[in-house]
Amino acid sequence: MYCYILVLLCTTFVVKADNQQDFADKIDSCGDFYNLLGYDTPNKNDPAGLQGYIAFVNMVNAHNANSESSYVAEVNCWSTIQSPLPQMAVRENDSEEPIVGANEGDSPDEYDRRDDNTTTDARSQGSCGSCWAFAAIASLESRYLVLTGDSSADVDFSEQQILDCTYESNADQDGCQGGWMTPAWSRLQRVEMSILYTETQRPYTKKDGVCDILTLNKPNAMRKVVMSYPAYQQKGDTGITYPMGGATQERIWLDGAVSIAIRVENAFQSYKEGLFNTACTAAGVNHALTFIGYTQEAFIAQNSWGKFWGVAGTVKLSRASNLCEMLTYTMWPKMECAWGKNTDGYCVAKEPCGGCKNNGRCQQSTTGSWSCNCLDGFEGDKCDTEEDPCNGVDCGANGQCSGGKCECGTGWSGDKCEKEDGSCTDRLDCSDMGQCREGKCQCDTGASGDKCEKHVCDDVDCGDYGQCLKDGKCYCDKGWSGDRCENEDDKACTKKCKFNKECFWKTEQKMSCRCPSGSYGRKCDKKVDCDSGKSDEWCEKRANKWGKEKWTRKCGMKWGMRKCPNLCGYCA
Repeated sequence: MYCYILVLLCTTFVVKADNQQDFADKIDSCGDFYNLLGYDTPNKNDPAGLQGYIAFVNMVNAHNANSESSYVAEVNCWSTIQSPLPQMAVRENDSEEPIVGANEGDSPDEYDRRDDNTTTDARSQGSCGSCWAFAAIASLESRYLVLTGDSSADVDFSEQQILDCTYESNADQDGCQGGWMTPAWSRLQRVEMSILYTETQRPYTKKDGVCDILTLNKPNAMRKVVMSYPAYQQKGDTGITYPMGGATQERIWLDGAVSIAIRVENAFQSYKEGLFNTACTAAGVNHALTFIGYTQEAFIAQNSWGKFWGVAGTVKLSRASNLCEMLTYTMWPKMECAWGKNTDGYCVAKEPCGGCKNNGRCQQSTTGSWSCNCLDGFEGDKCDTEEDPCNGVDCGANGQCSGGKCECGTGWSGDKCEKEDGSCTDRLDCSDMGQCREGKCQCDTGASGDKCEKHVCDDVDCGDYGQCLKDGKCYCDKGWSGDRCENEDDKACTKKCKFNKECFWKTEQKMSCRCPSGSYGRKCDKKVDCDSGKSDEWCEKRANKWGKEKWTRKCGMKWGMRKCPNLCGYCA
C-alpha cells in the first residue's frame, strides 16, 4: 500500500514547464499568496523568473519520481519568487552554549497540541525576516493556553510588538533582518515591558516600526501570567539516538510548543505533505519554526509562511537525525500564573488587588499581601492617578517646575535655577572661547555672550578661499579678494620666499611667506601625512567653530584653542 501510494503520487504531481504560458498561469493563480506575504506580482515576461520556475518544477518532478521518497513535493507559489527566502540571522551573543538533553520517558509516544486546543494556527510573516518573532509568539501563546485553559480562538498575541521592541534600543540590529527568540522573552520579563498586546491592538505590518508599549496604553493581553526568572531555557537536544529529541518531546508534552532554529533550503520550499527528510547541503541555521507535536518518527513543526504552504502551514520533520540542525537550538519561554492557580489547576483569572489600572501589576509581597505595582507615571492604590512629575523637584526662588524640569526666570539658569546668567564656578561653565575668573566668564578676543558662546565670525562666511579671524574680517587666499573672498583677481604676490615657501597676502596691504599645504617647519621640511589622516606627534586635524577641518599644532589646555599657533600647514 505504501509503495502504491508513492507511485500514484509520482504520476499525479508531474508538472510540465516547457513554455512561458505555464509560468504565466502559475502567477495568475497565486494572487492571494502574493497579497498575504507582501510580494509584488512577478513579471510574466522575465527570462530569469521563467528559468527559475523551470528549475523548481524539474526539482519537484525529480523528487516525486523517486519511489523511495517519504514526502510529496509540489510546484507551489514559491516557484515564481526569485528573491531570497525571508530568513533569520542567528544572534550569537543571545544564544546559550548548547547542552545535551535527556529523555525523561514520561511523555506518550505521540502527541499533538492542536488536539488539546493549546496552540494557535499558522500565520504569515510576509517578506519581512521576522520568523523569529512568530516562533517566539507561537511558544508564548501555547504556554499561556496550557496555564490558563483559555480557548485558542481568544488568544492572538502581537508579533509586531515583538518585532518592534526586542531590538529597538540597538540600532545595529533590525527586526526584519533577523533576530532570536530568547531576547524577546527576556524583554517581557521587565516590569515596564511586561505588557503584551493582541494582534488587534498592534496589527502586523510586515516591516519594522516604533516600540510604543507605554504610549499605546491598552489592556495587557497576558495579564494572567508573568515571565519566570530566567525567562527562558535553551538546550541542544542532540545526544540521543533514534528517535532523536527525547528531552524536546518531553518539554512539548509538559509545557507547550517549543521554538527551534533550523536551516531551510529549496527542497523545504516545495514541501506539500509527508515525512520531510531531505538533508541540508550547508551548515548554519537561517529560519525559525515551532514544534507543536511529535510522533515516534517526526516532530510536527509550524511554519510562518501562512496556510498556503505544507499541511495548513505545518511540516513533519524526520527524527532519524539532527535534520538541518533542528535540535541544535531548542528553546521555550518560562512563565507562571500571576496570582496562583484555581481548583481546576489553571491560573486565577481575577487579580486579588481589585483591579490595577493603567497596566499596573498586581503582586504579592513577602508577607503575603497583594498590592498594585504601578508603571512609571502612575500612582495610587489602583495606579489610577497620574504621577505629578514635579513632586520633589525644587526650583528655588528663581524658577518653577514644568513637566518634571525647572523652567528658570530671566537671568537664571542651571538644573535648579541656581546660577545667575554670566556666572560660573569652573572653566566647564564657559565655552572653549573663555575662562572662568572671579565667578564670571572672561571671553577671548572676538568672543562674547554670558558663556563666551558667541564669536564675531559666527555670521561671517568667507567661502572656500578665505578665513575669518578674530576681528571678524575675511582674510583671503592668494588670488582672491572681496569682503567674502568671492572675487578672483590677478594681483600678483611678489615677495621672494626661501625653502620652497609660497607667497600669500597676509592682509590687503602686506605680503608674507608660508609653507605649502601639507608641510610645516622653518624650512618647510616637516610633512603632514594628509592621505592617511595622521600627522606627527605635534599636529592634529581639528574642526573650528564653523565645522571646517584644518591641520593645526596641538595645544595644552591652558592656552585655549584660539591661542594655539598654526604651524602645521593645511590639508585640503
